[in-house]
Amino acid sequence: MSTPDIKKFDIENLFGTTKPKVVTELFRINGSRLGYYLANLIDNKYYYCGETEEDLKTKFLELGIGSEPNISV
Repeated sequence: MSTPDIKKFDIENLFGTTKPKVVTELFRINGSRLGYYLANLIDNKYYYCGETEEDLKTKFLELGIGSEPNISV
C-alpha cells in the first residue's frame, strides 16, 4: 500500500484545519525540537514522538497503535 500524497488532501474541508495551523501546533508542542511528530487531525491532538525511530515506536505503543512483536525462544 502506498502512502497517500498529502498535497492532494484538502485538510481544511476534511478536518476543519489548515496546513499552517497544523505546523504551528506541531512547533508549539515541543519548542520545534528535531524529531518525529504525529498529528491526529480527527481529534485535533498533536504529539512529539522523540528523535529516534525507537522513540517513535514507543509513542505509537503508548497511543495504542501497533503491538510489541512476539519473540519466541
